[in-house]
Amino acid sequence: MALNLSPELNRVSTIDRLQARRVDYYKFPDNPTTTTIEGYNVLEYIPQEIVMENIKQIAELIDPNEFDAVVVNETGGIYLYKLLSEFNPEITLRDTFPVNYKRAPGGYNSDVIKPIPESIRGTKTLLIEDIYDTGGTIEAIKKHSPDTVSVVAVQKAGILNQIALNNIFPAVITDDVWLGGVGMDFGTENYPIDFPRDLRSIVVMP
Repeated sequence: MALNLSPELNRVSTIDRLQARRVDYYKFPDNPTTTTIEGYNVLEYIPQEIVMENIKQIAELIDPNEFDAVVVNETGGIYLYKLLSEFNPEITLRDTFPVNYKRAPGGYNSDVIKPIPESIRGTKTLLIEDIYDTGGTIEAIKKHSPDTVSVVAVQKAGILNQIALNNIFPAVITDDVWLGGVGMDFGTENYPIDFPRDLRSIVVMP
C-alpha cells in the first residue's frame, strides 16, 4: 500500500515531516479518575482516542523506504510497532530486528540483553521504543547506529539530566509519572511486569 502523502510531503524526508509535526504536552490532571484494569487500580491519564490519533499521525509520516532496517526494542517497543504497522503496513516490509535493551539501575545506562546485529550496525535504522525518559536505552542503541530515527510512544517532560538526543519523535509528551499502557508496564512490586502493555490508553500508578 503506497503512502497517501500530499505532493508537498513527498518532497521532504521522514525526519523533516516528523519535525514539522506538533507534539502535544498533556499535563497529568489534578483530580484524575480511578479505574480498574485486570484487577489493578490505576488513574486515567490520556484516553485511547487521543493516543491512537497521535500514533496514527506519526505512522502516516514515516516512509519506510528511507531506512535500511527497523529495530524494535522488545522491552516495550513491540506494541508500538504493531500499532504503527496497523496505520502504515509498509513498515512491516522492511527487515525488522528485535533487540532487548533495558534501563539499568539508576536509569542513565542500559543493560544489553539482545544487541543490535552486526549486519545492520552503522546503517540507517528506524528505532521503535515505548518511552524516552532518561534516554539511556536509546543512547545505547544509537551508539551502534548513529544514523537512527527514533519513534516513541511517550517522551517524559521534567526528567532530571535527561540525555539530549536528536531525531527522537514522540507521539505525546507527558509529566514524569509512573505510566502504563501503549507498550509500558509499571514493573514494580505492587504492579508487576505482567500488567497489560497492550492498553491503547495511558494510565498512571496511584
